[in-house]
Amino acid sequence: MSELALLRWEHPELGLVPTTEFIDVAEEMGIIVEIGIWIFENACRFLKVLTEQFDKDLSISINVSPIQLKRADYTDHIKRVIDIMQINPANIQLEITENTIVDFAEQDVDIVTQLDNMGISIALDDFGMGYSSMNYLKNYPIKYLKIDKAFIDEINSNPKDGKLIDSLIDLVHSLGIKTIAEGIETVDQFNTLTKMNCDYIQGFLMSKPLSETNAIEFVEKYDIFHKPDQSNLLINEKQIADERELEAQRKNQNQSAYKDYPKDIIV
Repeated sequence: MSELALLRWEHPELGLVPTTEFIDVAEEMGIIVEIGIWIFENACRFLKVLTEQFDKDLSISINVSPIQLKRADYTDHIKRVIDIMQINPANIQLEITENTIVDFAEQDVDIVTQLDNMGISIALDDFGMGYSSMNYLKNYPIKYLKIDKAFIDEINSNPKDGKLIDSLIDLVHSLGIKTIAEGIETVDQFNTLTKMNCDYIQGFLMSKPLSETNAIEFVEKYDIFHKPDQSNLLINEKQIADERELEAQRKNQNQSAYKDYPKDIIV
């Protein structure tokens, strides 16, 4: 089982601010390195809590900004945190997007290689949404390839998507790379990917984003309530569908209220 570290910003006035809205700003302001350090340290601390509390093979995945990787002291900091926390680097997975690799200069390959030599796993994230060059798989020590949700959504309705994913899984397996499918929300998607021998599944069908407290409870009750058997998956699928329906109803109500609002008011 693997946890994915997600960053959320609960603003006192704006409420929950989407990550996509503040990460780019953080990079422009030059504070993404400090945020990245904080995320890595807290993710490792949480991993230590999990491994000490449960007799399970648990790992954690952490997204990395290209700006972080270009820091000369990045690998030193990673090693220092791992040493202080006394955790197994093999249980850490760093996720790098295709676009990040495109931005890499030649020396950045050495940074990724250093991370790999430390025992940390490298995952190529959002594969299929960028250049999708096989050179990445050949030239970088990639251990996991994450298939983007855009391909997963129509895996059962679009024959081309199904054949493409099936062929991609076979190809990367031949290179010794494991696959992770992102954004799984239906039992049909899960069953299809299982038949295709996809190694790992990620998405709301398994779990929505959880707080640390809820994540600990999830791991604790995993074998009873959350293990991906058909019964549990069908329950999760129905919950997702019900929540989507309520969300659509609220959206329609808001649109109706806006439509009925007087347009000729002069202030």
